Amino acid sequence: MLILLPLLFLFVHFSLLSASDVKKFYVHPNGNSSLCPTHSTCHTLNEYATLPVPQDSIFYFLPGGSHSLNRSLVFKVDNITFQGVKHVVKGPHETVMEPSVVIQCVVLNKVSIKFIACNSVKLSYITVKNCGTTDLEDYSSIFVINSRYVALYYVSVQRSYAAAVFLDNCSNIQIYNSSFYQNGLCYHSDSPDYVCSYASAIVLRQINEAPSMAFHMAGSNITYNYQLGMHVTLGAFFIPHVEIHLETLCLANNLENLAFVLSYNFDIFINGLVSINSTTGLSLFQTLPVQAGYSQSFTMINTLIANNNVIGIRASLVDVSLHLNSSILSNNLGESSSALNLAAFLPQNSISVVLYNVTFNSNTVARIKEDDEDRLPSFALTALITDIKNVLISDCNFTNNNGTGLGIFNTYATFDGVSNFINNTAFNGGGLYVISDSFVFLTKNSLLRFVNNHATERGGAVNVRKVILVVSSSPSIIPDVTHTEIINQCFYQLPNLKVYNKYFYFESNTAGVSGSVLYGGAPSLCYQGTDNYNTTEFLNISSFNDQLGPSVVSSDSRGVCFCDDEGIYDCSVMQISKSALPGESISFSVAVVGEYASLTTGIISVTSDNGEHSDYNASYAVCTTLTHRVTVTDDETKESEISVTLGSFESNFYQPPLLINVHIRPCLLGTSLSQQSGVCECDDFINSATTSCNSTTAVVTKDGSSWIGSYNNCTTIIYYQYCPYDYCIQSSVNYSLDDPDKQCALNRSGLLCTQCNEGLSLMLGSNKCGECTNDYLSLIIPFSLAGIALVILIIVLNITVTVGTINGLLFFANVVKIFQPILLGTDNTPVLSQFIAWINLDLGIETCFFDGMNVCAKIGLQFVFPFYLWLLILLIIVLSGRFSKLSQLIGNNAVPVLCTLLLLSYTKLLRTVISIFTYANPSSTCTGILWYNNAEPYFTGCHLVLFIIAFAVLLLFIPYTMFLLFFPLWEKCRSKWHFGTKLYLKLKPVFDAYAGPHTDTFRFWPGVLLVARIVLAMSVAIAENPFAFLTAIAFVLIVTLSFGSVYKNKILHSIDTLYLLCLLVIFYSIFTALIQNGQETNLTRLSLSRDRARASVGLGIVYFIALAGFCLTLAYHIYACLYGRCKFTRKEKTVQGEYEEIADHQKDPTTSSLPAMHRPALRESLLESVNNIN
Repeated sequence: MLILLPLLFLFVHFSLLSASDVKKFYVHPNGNSSLCPTHSTCHTLNEYATLPVPQDSIFYFLPGGSHSLNRSLVFKVDNITFQGVKHVVKGPHETVMEPSVVIQCVVLNKVSIKFIACNSVKLSYITVKNCGTTDLEDYSSIFVINSRYVALYYVSVQRSYAAAVFLDNCSNIQIYNSSFYQNGLCYHSDSPDYVCSYASAIVLRQINEAPSMAFHMAGSNITYNYQLGMHVTLGAFFIPHVEIHLETLCLANNLENLAFVLSYNFDIFINGLVSINSTTGLSLFQTLPVQAGYSQSFTMINTLIANNNVIGIRASLVDVSLHLNSSILSNNLGESSSALNLAAFLPQNSISVVLYNVTFNSNTVARIKEDDEDRLPSFALTALITDIKNVLISDCNFTNNNGTGLGIFNTYATFDGVSNFINNTAFNGGGLYVISDSFVFLTKNSLLRFVNNHATERGGAVNVRKVILVVSSSPSIIPDVTHTEIINQCFYQLPNLKVYNKYFYFESNTAGVSGSVLYGGAPSLCYQGTDNYNTTEFLNISSFNDQLGPSVVSSDSRGVCFCDDEGIYDCSVMQISKSALPGESISFSVAVVGEYASLTTGIISVTSDNGEHSDYNASYAVCTTLTHRVTVTDDETKESEISVTLGSFESNFYQPPLLINVHIRPCLLGTSLSQQSGVCECDDFINSATTSCNSTTAVVTKDGSSWIGSYNNCTTIIYYQYCPYDYCIQSSVNYSLDDPDKQCALNRSGLLCTQCNEGLSLMLGSNKCGECTNDYLSLIIPFSLAGIALVILIIVLNITVTVGTINGLLFFANVVKIFQPILLGTDNTPVLSQFIAWINLDLGIETCFFDGMNVCAKIGLQFVFPFYLWLLILLIIVLSGRFSKLSQLIGNNAVPVLCTLLLLSYTKLLRTVISIFTYANPSSTCTGILWYNNAEPYFTGCHLVLFIIAFAVLLLFIPYTMFLLFFPLWEKCRSKWHFGTKLYLKLKPVFDAYAGPHTDTFRFWPGVLLVARIVLAMSVAIAENPFAFLTAIAFVLIVTLSFGSVYKNKILHSIDTLYLLCLLVIFYSIFTALIQNGQETNLTRLSLSRDRARASVGLGIVYFIALAGFCLTLAYHIYACLYGRCKFTRKEKTVQGEYEEIADHQKDPTTSSLPAMHRPALRESLLESVNNIN
């Protein structure tokens, strides 16, 4: 009935006009007056703009073309009507129905249609295009000011420069079946004018005092406008009553769809509104409260607010009754609230809000930027109601929203009927967020259903953020936590305390951190109404389905509990025991608990009795494993106590601290208590010998050839800088000092890694330990045959030191073997390493010999093979003296072969003797002096036996070395002193076997090379920088070869020089490898495998050259033998002649270009003659 009254009034008004003297004017399209009625006033619209227009005028617009307008129309008389042809066609968009009569403004930004105080203005079936000006007084296409009645029927206004229709201080307005499309072009231009801020499609402004005001609009579309769709402003002047009725409107794709700025005494009713695809679907801003005796209401029913990208509905209220019924808010996007934001602009208790049968579906709160400090990501809501004390929510649905379904801030919300919160996701509070002084009031018919909601942090279904206050002194939910008075109102308030219905239903809600159903609100410690004795339990009024887990109903931290090893917390345990070293971190598992002793998050404080304090943030509602470093003040401290409490409180809840009693263990071997730090620290010598040391576990990391660890019952750590040979792992190794065997290589163990692991035996050909049996003793047979074969090979091919072809090679191979522990380690190169080993009378092939072989047995066996070879050649010499055929077969080579075998064995026996003599003196008082190779006390057990044997060998080596070194001096002194002639005559053939290839000046050269071998072997055993000795000796020898002719044969001279140069290349390869590893200032030992790997190319080339030289030498001897030069023909001489040669100091015959393959009969005959003389 209220809607029909204005229509009835207008019908009577226009009927009276028709009966009175109404002036009719016809408007024909430009240049087409054919349709003008006869005897009528008929002009173009531009012509009427220059003519006076009387009141009560009707302009009939004739069809047939566009009505161009190049100047503004201004009407200042009453009762003006624009009437077009009742014919409507489809416009430029599906939302636009366009009347066929078109007023086309042709001058850009200069033309408008203006009605000033016209009392009554009516436009029907008219389309207005491209009008509007830049003048703020009449910037819209249609401008109506101070008119009592305005009616627009079937009007379409398109592409206005600014606003489409501006209605200023008009009392009664009707707009039906009209469309407003793409207006506000100025806003779309490169430089918008000031008028663009008013460029809404429809601007309704009432700023003057009036008795009443009515605005009715229905069946119209406002779409694709560049500013607001419709802007309604009611000023501060008193208007007793304002009625706005909007029905079946469609506002879409405008910058903002619909905006209200209201003062007071209004009654707004909106039905069937569709507001979509904008920034804001609807905004309402109220400035003044209602005056006494008046009321204000804002009602919306059957409304669809969707797909807006700032917010769906935003309202700032002062004093109004707002009703939103049977409406849908869906797919809206917002930054803090996406679908609905209602807030009290001024604190007024008279604001009431009713949400009935409203659906909030699939709305999304946009991700908040990380650098935005003004808004927290936890405050992301679909619907937010703030500071309103009278809210009724009935039968509403909050579904599928990204953001809390409903948030209330300082708001009293009453729920009636069934409200569903389903499948919402938020940071905190998936379904409902109750903030600050807010309460949820329940009616007897109310049921809040929360199904499948999720919170990233807390409160999967409901999150309550309230200050919780409790006065403590009596038992509470956590053992020994007490309280006497509850002073917190429940966030929910029941209609009847005597009847406990099920007001909440929870199913399949989840939370990422804590409280899958409810977080906060102290539901177990709250009261109803104003009587703090009327307490209720949240669990009694709630139903749960598929809500499992340790944190269903939780809150901020109330206490802390211990957890067991399986992650199960037990709040009845208040004390546990641990043991630790000073500096060791003990670990313990605790959980922060909230309401109902359920898991939550919070700050955990850990404090020790010596004052150390640390806080830990338990950011997940699970058992958290914490560590605390134990420190003490002195060695006398045996016990320590650590307390665990909450670091911060939501309220004054109190819990006695959890206690951890710690038994202090003494520092481990290799560590000691620091008085400054109060923790165990690694000893200084361990820190310097390792790359890292853990003082609480005594686990060290080291590389290189040192050995460090505990041994037997020693109370100190044993340290020795050089682990024997390749016994230890020389790359980086991590192990505990009480388990030092882990630093051993090759299956070794024990002190200095000198023993084999249990059940293993030492192997020949390497220092590796392996599983062996006595079956390998059968190797004695091939070893014996190998010795015989070697002697025969030397005899047959005459490969002796007397010939001189192998002298340089022997020196090179002996030096490389001496340096093998440094150069090769365990990195044996096939063929090349065996070649070096065989020349040094070593096996060179890794194999077992017998079960249980140890270092003593292996070193003892080093004497066997050389002695066996000596025995063979001595046996041959003796037998050749008895058997002439054997003597003829052997010829003159017996003594050279013996000398060759002695020289071959020299380095092997020298190394063996040095290894027996070498001792170790580790940095420990537990061991004393040890035998280096076996780490047993010096001069005890098998070492004593080996020491005696080695000493006996040394007694042979000393005169042998002195003999070769000083015999040339004896030769030179015989011209002055004639003593020991018989001894001289016996020894001269032996010395000649060594010095035969050399010139008279350098007959001491074999002795010099023996001394060089001794120096190098000793340097490897005891020197810090053995490579310096190698370099110096090689350099001196090369210089000597450069300035004198050492050999009679120049080819032999060159061969020796080549092998010495190879030794220098070895040094260069080592030096380069150490520089690449950053150790150029520490040329001590090439101990690490990575260093050897860098030098492997140079070393490999050198070894290959040596092998090639040996093969060529062997080939030469075989060639010479095949062509008869290895025949053993004797040249007879008399004994007297031999003596004469000795007396006259005859020189050996001049050698040919290559050394002769047989020696003269002189030396053998002399031996035999001397024997006969004796």
